[in-house]
Amino acid sequence: MFKILKKLNFGILSIIMIIVAILQPIKLFASFDCSDSPICAKSCFGEIVVCDDIQDDIVVQNELIESRNYFYSQFEKPSLLEKFIEIIFNKKFENEIPQTAEKQQVYLSGYPIGFTLDGDGVIIVDVGEVETLNGFERPTLNSDIKSGDVLKKINNEEIVNSEKVGEIINREENKGKSVELLLDRKGQEIKVVVLPVLDKLTNNYKLGLWVRENAIGVGTVTYIKNDNLFGGLGHPITDIDTGTVIPIRSGNIYKCTIVGVEKGQKGMPGEIKGMFLRGDNSVGSVYSNNKYGVFGEFYASSVDAFKSDLVYIAGKSEIMPGKARILSTINGSYPKYYDAEIIKTNYINNAGNECMIIRVTDKELLEVAGGIVQGMSGSPIVQNGKLVGCVTHVFVNDPTKGFANYIDDMTA
Repeated sequence: MFKILKKLNFGILSIIMIIVAILQPIKLFASFDCSDSPICAKSCFGEIVVCDDIQDDIVVQNELIESRNYFYSQFEKPSLLEKFIEIIFNKKFENEIPQTAEKQQVYLSGYPIGFTLDGDGVIIVDVGEVETLNGFERPTLNSDIKSGDVLKKINNEEIVNSEKVGEIINREENKGKSVELLLDRKGQEIKVVVLPVLDKLTNNYKLGLWVRENAIGVGTVTYIKNDNLFGGLGHPITDIDTGTVIPIRSGNIYKCTIVGVEKGQKGMPGEIKGMFLRGDNSVGSVYSNNKYGVFGEFYASSVDAFKSDLVYIAGKSEIMPGKARILSTINGSYPKYYDAEIIKTNYINNAGNECMIIRVTDKELLEVAGGIVQGMSGSPIVQNGKLVGCVTHVFVNDPTKGFANYIDDMTA
């Protein structure tokens, strides 16, 4: 009897599958991966911006996914086939939409801050020649050193700044001798041996490397947690010449005042002009610079001055195309809400800080800034009273639009 029932179950299931296949054709869901889209976008971190000139954003408009509601509705409820399988085999299909593990409350910020980052190593911007008594020589000619590599150590000594490079290779015991360089190339450690040459003009040994050791700029704080930890920018701070994410050893943040705005226009993104005083005026520290932004901690004595509203963060499943607001500081030192809308969203592909496309609709922001400008990176985006993400990039050919990331990724 059991074998007969089992055969009947499989027979019924086969018939059901055929019926469902006829009545409910399989749909191929397409999602956009903004990291590969033909849109020229600039990160919105003051003067620390990198842009690969690609094409006008109009090209990509018809390639983007339909409203997020289209494929969400397919996942939120089990299909007819899944329901029948649940009944026959007692198999439960779980919701496939990623959910926020735990509802968190954070303080919105939207305040501008000045950043100074001290590198963990120095970034090799370029390799060149050194003028010696024998003519021009390139010490790195036969080595595997590339622009964008991070020089971490020489002869097993850590490199904290550019001066350290010259100091090591010009020590009496190292003069005229080959040295071992430890490089970091996108997370991969590489060791090379280079023989420094004597520079004719300075009489010092040199490697023929152009290096950069730190970064300075203006950005926006996205959120602050109850323990004074903050997240901002929504994208990494990268070297302006090589695009390398700047590895940091330490960093500081400072209160910043916006003193002017250069209005954006097609082909020429605008820029917020901020002013801040360094020295002993630090209001916090930075401990991480990664693909989701800059992260650190405010000093307890300073943090309250950078807090705005206390809100819940939204999970990706709660974010839909539609009206939203951007909290940003365009004038002075205090943030203000500006109207915007979320045009497109994507969660299937991990597009990092380019997962949402937003459009500025606020008349004042359009009049003053032309839309999104450099320096607005990190400006919180609020929808239905919840923090959903932050501004990360502006479209070069349409400054009213830009990319944004998910707050889920920043707070994970």
